[in-house]
Amino acid sequence: MIGASDIAVRAALNLMVGRIAASAPRPFVGGRVRVGDIVDDVAWHTGLKRADIIGPGRDQRHFRARAAVCWLALDLKVASLTQIGAVLGGRDHSTILSARRRADDMRARDPAFLMLTERLRERYRGLKEN
Repeated sequence: MIGASDIAVRAALNLMVGRIAASAPRPFVGGRVRVGDIVDDVAWHTGLKRADIIGPGRDQRHFRARAAVCWLALDLKVASLTQIGAVLGGRDHSTILSARRRADDMRARDPAFLMLTERLRERYRGLKEN
């Protein structure tokens, strides 16, 4: 008989195998990082859909991913506040600044969030150096 814990383990394994089998996020166009590329990478690393990150959802998972996008885009200076907001579903510049401040707080308190943003920042910086 299959128990609830067996089902949870199978689901986790299926997700892991799917991640390994899935292609990594698309390569950057012309070696330049765009906000859309950051959204795609954050979606891939968090297991969310792109639509979840740019959509109106306000739950914690969606906000964390959105905050990671804001933090990375501003840290790497890939776009203006207005451009970042436009990619993230038409949000205004003050929303992007607020997300950046909250992302700074999460980086200080949450090792998983820090690791995600650092890993992606190093990936993009390595791309700029090549």
